[in-house]
Amino acid sequence: MTTATTTPTETLRQAVARRVNEAMAHASRSLGGLAAATGLPKASLSYKLRALRPFDTNELESIGHALGVDPDYLLAGEAVNAAPDTWAVNQPSKGQNP
Repeated sequence: MTTATTTPTETLRQAVARRVNEAMAHASRSLGGLAAATGLPKASLSYKLRALRPFDTNELESIGHALGVDPDYLLAGEAVNAAPDTWAVNQPSKGQNP
C-alpha cells in the first residue's frame, strides 16, 4: 500500500479516491458493498472513486467507519486517531518510530 499523501502529479481529489480504493481493496469491499454499508448512492460513489467528483467529509467519515479506517487517513494520508489494530497499515503516529 502506498504511504505518500499525494504524488507530484496527483490532485487531492485523486489522492483521496486512491486511498478510498486502497482501503476498499484491503477490506475486500466491493462498490455495491460499500454503497450499502454507507447509504451512499452507488452511482455517486462510482464517480467519486474515479476522482470525477470530490468526497465530502461526511462521506469520508461514513466510509472510514464502514472500512475500519480513520477518516483522517482517507483525507490526508495520515491516521490521526486510529486505534493500532483498526487498519493493518496504520501510519506511525507523530513522534513514534515506524
